[in-house]
Amino acid sequence: MKPLPQTFGSLRSLMQLPALDSEQRAQLWELVSAQFHDDPEDFAAEWAPYLQGFAHHWQDALVEFESLEELEQALSVLPFARFALKLECHMLQPQGARKLAKSPLLAQLTSLNLMINQLGDEGAMALASSPHLKHLTCLVLSHNSIGNEGAKALAASPHLARLTSLDLGSNTIFEEGISALASSPHFTQLTCLDLRRNVVRQEGIYALTTSEHLPKLSVLDLSDTYIEKQDLKTLFASDLLAQLTSLSLNSSGLVDEDIELLASSPSLAGMTSLSLYQNTIGAEGARALASSLYLGELTCLDLSHNPIGDEGVQALATSAHLSQLTDLCLNGIGMGEPGAIALASSPQMAKLTSLSLMRGRIGAAGTKALAQSPHMANLTSLNLHDNSLGDAGARSLAQSPYLKQLTFLDLSYNQFWDAGIKALAASSVLSKLTYLNLCDTYMGNEGAKALAASPHLAQLRSWDLENHQIGREGIQALATSPFLCQAIRGQFAYY
Repeated sequence: MKPLPQTFGSLRSLMQLPALDSEQRAQLWELVSAQFHDDPEDFAAEWAPYLQGFAHHWQDALVEFESLEELEQALSVLPFARFALKLECHMLQPQGARKLAKSPLLAQLTSLNLMINQLGDEGAMALASSPHLKHLTCLVLSHNSIGNEGAKALAASPHLARLTSLDLGSNTIFEEGISALASSPHFTQLTCLDLRRNVVRQEGIYALTTSEHLPKLSVLDLSDTYIEKQDLKTLFASDLLAQLTSLSLNSSGLVDEDIELLASSPSLAGMTSLSLYQNTIGAEGARALASSLYLGELTCLDLSHNPIGDEGVQALATSAHLSQLTDLCLNGIGMGEPGAIALASSPQMAKLTSLSLMRGRIGAAGTKALAQSPHMANLTSLNLHDNSLGDAGARSLAQSPYLKQLTFLDLSYNQFWDAGIKALAASSVLSKLTYLNLCDTYMGNEGAKALAASPHLAQLRSWDLENHQIGREGIQALATSPFLCQAIRGQFAYY
């Protein structure tokens, strides 16, 4: 049976693109696997030779699988393609790692995720010795109790020379192992290195900042790595900082004085993402960042769980140097209504596409300010979890003339009832949402029925409604809604 013209036409349209994004790759795999199973002989004679002629589409992972069996089946369809393999939480241990490292299936991988597998040093050594990993560009080995010996084995492996991203977060690597990684002649292609929750300290910082083998490193995570004050000074004054575009120093004990030192470094000029989650940064530290002459390229800033308060938010909102921000995370910072009003009033915040203000006290007035702000018109993601919005806050969001681009909205743990839910359900603000969180909002039958009857929820693909007060009548309405997708309706089928 020859392939249907429409099907092959779709295939041809994809293959003739210069590059494929993740959605297009998934679409391509669906077309290919369907044709292979419908008519394997025709696939081998017509499709496979045609596909093989587009070598540039097979250099990166087509799709990701979560078992070796799936990977083997995929390679029987497209033996020349590359894939990604995710084996999180399989508890492989060293024995499983040794077995995995011997599998020739790994030779077609560009990405391997082995997070939480109790690999230890022996498992890391087994992987490092595998010639089948020569095409890997991404390797995730976080949460595996890998120590210095495992790190040294990885650093010494010529089979990992194509790695651009290496995640070793939450292991037990100390200064000796960090130094081995930094001095590896095989890691010259690394652009992303995650060392969070290891022990870096002085020797590790020195090795990283003086390394001649990390010329392309641009993303570095040193969160919770026991860095001392003097080590921070070394990092902030280094050439390494100047080549980074993203730096994470979460849970690092940073105080205002440290932030003032960081903010004064000219090496920040190329920084686009800065994550300083859960330190002890106050309003003075926020002011230092806001007044820095070197953060003009910053697009992502996370100051969550630092006590910067409204005063710190006001400094950030009025900064002339932070006008490029697209992603701002200010969860649990002690922000109230004045901080929300400052953000809403700031033209410098007009490029924001994602704003997270979880666990604040902005209330109905702060919510109204955000909802009525033209500077919030580009938001696609808004998280107002636990902010005491009340029904008035929900109505303000529903009546917003600007929040029309939202695809993600989290209103969980806020004190509003069916009146607020009804206002949201009737609002076109929800029309592009793909995710909605309404947990702990005291929703009852009337609110549930309003959501079920809302045509504005047709794009919704996932939501959370835990800890509600919906009875049988509301459940029935949700389960039979003509607007909610099958995946959401199915959540209520067995109530």
